[in-house]
Amino acid sequence: MLWLYAIKLVGRWELRFSLDWRVDVCHWGTTSCEETVCLDDYKIVMWYSKVPIDVALYAVAKFTQQSGMDRWDEDSWNMYGEALVNSFGEQLKRLNGYVCLKARIFTNGEMIAMAAQLLRSKHLEFGKNGGAHIRVRAVGETLESQMSVYDRFMSLLSGKALLESEIRSVVEHHQFVLSDEQLLGLLQQGALDGHIELTNGVTGSDSDEGGAKSALSRQFRKMVSAICSNPAQGRPGLIQRSERCRRCGSRGEQLRGTNCERCGSDRCYTCLGCLQLGRSRTCGLLIIGKRKDARLHDQVAAAAVSHDTEELYIKELLERFGLAPAQRDASQLALRYLEKHWQLEREAKGEFLLWAVTGAGKTEMMYPLVAHALHRGGRVCIATPRRDVVLELKPRIAKAFANVRVVTLYGGSEERWDLGEVTLATTHQLMRFREAFDLVVVYELDAFPFHNNPMLEQAARQACAPGGAFVYLSATPPKAMQRAVRRNRLAQAIVPVRYHREPLPVPERLTMPAVARQIAGGRLHGRLVKVIHQSLERGAQLFIFAARIRHIEGIVHLLRAALPGYAVEGTSAADEGRTEKVQQFRNGAITLLVTTTILERGVTVPKSDVIVLDADDKLFDASSLVQMAGRAGRSKDDPHGLVYFAAPQWTKPQREAVAQIKRMNRLAKRGGYLRTEGAL
Repeated sequence: MLWLYAIKLVGRWELRFSLDWRVDVCHWGTTSCEETVCLDDYKIVMWYSKVPIDVALYAVAKFTQQSGMDRWDEDSWNMYGEALVNSFGEQLKRLNGYVCLKARIFTNGEMIAMAAQLLRSKHLEFGKNGGAHIRVRAVGETLESQMSVYDRFMSLLSGKALLESEIRSVVEHHQFVLSDEQLLGLLQQGALDGHIELTNGVTGSDSDEGGAKSALSRQFRKMVSAICSNPAQGRPGLIQRSERCRRCGSRGEQLRGTNCERCGSDRCYTCLGCLQLGRSRTCGLLIIGKRKDARLHDQVAAAAVSHDTEELYIKELLERFGLAPAQRDASQLALRYLEKHWQLEREAKGEFLLWAVTGAGKTEMMYPLVAHALHRGGRVCIATPRRDVVLELKPRIAKAFANVRVVTLYGGSEERWDLGEVTLATTHQLMRFREAFDLVVVYELDAFPFHNNPMLEQAARQACAPGGAFVYLSATPPKAMQRAVRRNRLAQAIVPVRYHREPLPVPERLTMPAVARQIAGGRLHGRLVKVIHQSLERGAQLFIFAARIRHIEGIVHLLRAALPGYAVEGTSAADEGRTEKVQQFRNGAITLLVTTTILERGVTVPKSDVIVLDADDKLFDASSLVQMAGRAGRSKDDPHGLVYFAAPQWTKPQREAVAQIKRMNRLAKRGGYLRTEGAL
């Protein structure tokens, strides 16, 4: 619950709210009268009432300055408070039980005396900024360094968007010794100093503005009319519905209104879209940390230190990481784009697509871009839809940037409340950030669950700072993004060849009956058995992709019957032993692994072939077929793996997948990137 008070700042009355009124008294009581431009010795009007955060925000938005406010007595302020409460309309039903605005006017002298008394108390002490700092400490802190805790705490919230429960987790994780009262005081001081913004998790509510005009006195009606005509809240007399989660942007069916014991409302909305990260709701606090450090475009001169020209600097970056020719050319284009974008000093966010085939070495191509952003003093986030990719990238990024703090964020991560110069995060974790990163690299943007997920796309955009930039990495970018490239709305670089500089394996068509028919008939088709034997004879392991989880067990049974001397297993997202089986497959203990698109990315086996069963199934689009085909030929010791699309029909997605792979091979040949000349 929050306190409401009115104060005159820069010649105009404002309504404010506070988590701890004592902090505000000390803040304004130690601020010169010149800064607030107070008149007639009035400093502040306190309303002795506590309201939920959504009501406080509503009241602040509805507050309007009235003529003569400088001369109002407490009765006039109480009358205005009554009009303000009545303007809440439907919300009034839940406020009548505990809201009674009772005003008291404090003069400058009274404010200063009260501030001095509070500053001498055990709760507050005078801070160097002229306000009040809460006396807190952290485990291991010396007495002399205790005053730095406030600054440390605010820095931890910089660029974050956290619920109150998450703030408490930050406090516990960093071992701050804080009572609940002290924590609220710290947050209020941070809001007054401009370090954080206090708002609610779900914004918007019903407001029956026309119901506020049942007043008694003429002055009362005049006040209500002024309040209800506030343009910030739309036309009077209308019931508005505009609920939206401030954290993830969800609306409509993703918001569930329920009876809330905490605030008393029968329509307190909870966001279901981001519920897995904590309960974002109408009456719940959302604390948004404002980033104070300089943006990249404020450090243009620093970028070229010790380099004669921009080209020399970019060349050094590219040589530092030993990139292959195609990787180097693509990274160079991306670096030039970023440098030009950051020099423009605009608030707009840049976007660049790195379209790199599977196995091209996308991670290594990121290194120069990350190094460039860090050199300019920026913060970098590498976001990926999948937790396993985060865990895989951590040691590689940490090795490439040994002197940089790298943190990993995912569900259950021990580092999720830490700050780093480079942040590796699942895309869901981006909902906890707000304008935090100067460079956001979205790794595998076409993968589930990021692809076609407006909530996660919104989270990524919110996490990028004004003037920052996105770099998208994908082997199969969405068609909308490809259209944007063709229309010159999105800059891009293509890497059409793998790091070993051999052509991509082109899938072959294998006409055969549907899997369900083969399972029902109790035997595998002869053509399928033949190509499997070809792979086994050359010592390869096989990815065998199925369209349906229900078919996996039947396929495994038929394979074991046809190949008694080989280890055959099946796995899917529903398999609790999936991780162990995948590791056994990587180690060579399993020869044939029947799986679904769950393994279309992220698993590399040195010598492997691929068979996609029921490749004509509607679940397989061109992108997924390209990704599955990309499991073959990834190793420099076996670059020419075999890929088969096995199905009764030759569908458009299959043709598109083959056409895309052939196109990349042509581009690789045309660019001179191939080590040997293969048949394309």
